[in-house]
Amino acid sequence: AKHQLQLMPHEKAMIEFAKTNFTKTVIIVNSPNPLELGELHDDANINAILWVGTTGSRGFASMAKILAGETNPSGHLVDTYARDFTLDPTYKNFGDFHYFNHDGDRFVEYEEGIYVGYKYFETRYGASSDYSDYVVYPFGYGLHYEDHLITQTLDSVTYDENAGTIVVNGHIDNNSSRAVKESVQLYYEAPYYGGLGQSNIEKASKNLLDFAKIEVAAGEKNKQFAFTIADEDLASYDFRGFYSQGKGSYVLEKGEYSIYLGDDAHHSFDVKTFDLAKTKVYLDVANKSEDCTYYPKRNSDGIPATNVFDYVNQYMTNSGTFGDGNDVTLLSRSDEFASFVSSPTFLKMASQAVLDQIAESDQGVDYSAQIKALFGEGMPASDQDNGLILSRMRGIDYNDPLWETFMNQLVYDGDGLAEINKLLGNGAFTTNPITSLGKGKTNESDGPQAIGKTGMSDGTGAACCYPAEVVIASTWSKELARKMGNSIGEEALAQNSNGWYAPACNIHRSPFAGRVYEYYSEDGVLSGLIARYVIEGAAEKGYAPYLKHFALNEQELGRFSLITWADEQTIREIYLRPFEIAVKQAKITEKYYAQNPDGSYTLTTRQMKGALAMMTSMNRIGGLWTGTNYGLTTTLLRDEWGFQGCVITDSVTPYNDQLVSSLAAGNDFYLTFMNSKLTDSTSSYARWGIRKSIKNICYTVANSNAMQGLAPGASYRYAMSPWWWGVIGLDAACGIGIIVLAALLAVRIVKKKD
Repeated sequence: AKHQLQLMPHEKAMIEFAKTNFTKTVIIVNSPNPLELGELHDDANINAILWVGTTGSRGFASMAKILAGETNPSGHLVDTYARDFTLDPTYKNFGDFHYFNHDGDRFVEYEEGIYVGYKYFETRYGASSDYSDYVVYPFGYGLHYEDHLITQTLDSVTYDENAGTIVVNGHIDNNSSRAVKESVQLYYEAPYYGGLGQSNIEKASKNLLDFAKIEVAAGEKNKQFAFTIADEDLASYDFRGFYSQGKGSYVLEKGEYSIYLGDDAHHSFDVKTFDLAKTKVYLDVANKSEDCTYYPKRNSDGIPATNVFDYVNQYMTNSGTFGDGNDVTLLSRSDEFASFVSSPTFLKMASQAVLDQIAESDQGVDYSAQIKALFGEGMPASDQDNGLILSRMRGIDYNDPLWETFMNQLVYDGDGLAEINKLLGNGAFTTNPITSLGKGKTNESDGPQAIGKTGMSDGTGAACCYPAEVVIASTWSKELARKMGNSIGEEALAQNSNGWYAPACNIHRSPFAGRVYEYYSEDGVLSGLIARYVIEGAAEKGYAPYLKHFALNEQELGRFSLITWADEQTIREIYLRPFEIAVKQAKITEKYYAQNPDGSYTLTTRQMKGALAMMTSMNRIGGLWTGTNYGLTTTLLRDEWGFQGCVITDSVTPYNDQLVSSLAAGNDFYLTFMNSKLTDSTSSYARWGIRKSIKNICYTVANSNAMQGLAPGASYRYAMSPWWWGVIGLDAACGIGIIVLAALLAVRIVKKKD
């Protein structure tokens, strides 16, 4: 085979044997990655193909029920199954490329832009008669038994421009003899203006907007469904600044919008349209156009969204300092994709601007100006005796002044400094204690398919193995995602695990990616909504998920310090979209003890953000490592999206000397066993960064299961129970007994031989 996602000769031989010797042939595809299945699809002697992905510990039992007809399948694909993966625009820019003038550092260029997966195939080939020559199974494709007897209808699409909402109503008719779980898929198409004098904001012809999974009884008619959608969710990001005087902004361009009720990304049950008379620009600018309506920001944002990655925009458009000497060609509809993606040479020279940024990142970027703007010139208060410990802070709003009183107790020198170094510089699978704040040790676990024994990565010793993330997403069920999160959270309570390095919601940029099983989909909306409900389910049990890998970690080869280039529209609309959805939308109702005016406490609840933790990635965005990228982890994540909680790095072996810079940037602690230490702990710059990061960690821990049920002012610790010492003693006695018996047996055998 030309590549590993084609059928191999022994697989083809097995299929031919089955076709020759049996009356029916059913193919089971037990692979998380898409495969090239065109020849099987076209083979009339193959009766069915069932994709099961990576099933976890109980999935094959469900598979048997589907094959026997006891269960009606209801899954839908989360990736495009192309006929030839080498024609995918990512194919030429996925792999092993090096800058020869900087230690052979690897780089990758996302020249396909927003045209990832179905967004490319539907935009380029969706209206052509030869679509099936390129796509075998579209994104969103799936079958029930008696699938042709199930229909969906759009009853109405109502746009309220003043309220900024689109209300969609419809119904399902099930004329089959079986109950079904029907996936309702909403897509949209926005007007595209490409060409001379136009905005040239790239837009795909199909974009997933929302979805639902609805149970419909056999023979049931007129099963209703409804969606209310914010119109800002249809906005595109104008990174070139056509409407914002070069600053960049989200834009909802005037014209006709189509809402598709999809059977999948290619086939639609129904479509309706609405018109937008004037362009909406989500940024207030000085020189206003009469054709536009300007808003200070999107309703969901804390600050206006403007460019924070201008240096990568310059690189990807061959403009400005970072564009000097590069040969990138962004894929575009404006020339009907004639300028197809080019493949960079294996070795390429980095410009001086890129080299300078890599060097700055490796030395630790100086964010003292940003820290001074936030906190001023003086030192933070410290070593105060205010009588607060962390359990008292559960349920306290992130911006409540009591947090400042609490943080004023932090000790920055002596034993306090030793604790700070251990918490911030040695955070692998734990958050370490801070005595002055009454913060004890917590235990974190890894692995999106399972949680392992405390401190073990990748689900080692896990009690349960769930289907892979790609399978969870293929249910297209928000409720099942929540149930998985609930179940994971319940296990965490049994295993004394307080934080979970999951879920992971990077994008299936290429079918050849090494972690397709660990990420949800090629689509950011599907990935973000499934991640949201997994997070909510886990957080309802007090478990703190660390959403990862933030961001642009779509390639395993060389992911340590991989230099990743993409324009900001692509970064925001494709690769940051799942993180944005999860951060903004995940909500939980938390129980905590609120203090009354008389000093007593009452058990109460509050609604709060569900996403309490984040993990950055190992790669760089441009030359700047994500762990020291202020624009990513502060400007965008915290200020724009409103994230409240802590951010940990992924494994940080190459970056151990940049801790002070990381804290200032908004990356709060290191996932490492290497005891990284602060190179500066005495300046106001360093101490404000330390204080800010420890507050973020404490906020996450206070609102996790580590503090669940504790009375305010109570402390906690993890220690081995007396009965467990008894188990160890019994194990040791049994081991000694086995050794003694083995020795006696050996002596007996020797005597018998004699």
